[in-house]
Amino acid sequence: MPFGRDIAELTGGNIHLYQRVIECHATSATEEEWIDCLQPMFSDLFERGYPVRRSFEAAYSSAMAYAEQNSLMITEHFGTSEAYATYYATLNSSTNQIAASQANAKIRARWTAKAYTRKDSVLFAQTYPQAIIYALAEGYANAHTNLDASKARDDARRRLSKNFLPIFSIE
Repeated sequence: MPFGRDIAELTGGNIHLYQRVIECHATSATEEEWIDCLQPMFSDLFERGYPVRRSFEAAYSSAMAYAEQNSLMITEHFGTSEAYATYYATLNSSTNQIAASQANAKIRARWTAKAYTRKDSVLFAQTYPQAIIYALAEGYANAHTNLDASKARDDARRRLSKNFLPIFSIE
């Protein structure tokens, strides 16, 4: 999973989580070993691939609307509407990022491990492997903050779709 490893490296993540997946493919890992390997990697992948910017912007906008209706309380506790909105949006988006990545990782690791150990491509297809492409593309956009996020996501999806993650194939 070189692309995921690259994203982790760019953003200070644990590249060894991705290397472990490659190593599991090289051995006859049991379902439990796959779960132990995949869950932390998926958690990292989906945390880095969470749409932080869009989540922050939506929460910020919502907080500004709330602040407008509650200006006395906001001024008393936060000083400005912008300070409140930044606080709220940061807390909201980071909490959602962690919760979504952990929940996604837990269920995805379990079902992907079953598919791998059973060599069941139908079961694997039901794990919605395209979500991996989306998470990698979003992670790529998040890691490349100097690029237009939409263009970075589209470029990453195109690159990944051409050669769909051979590490996640069942043969």
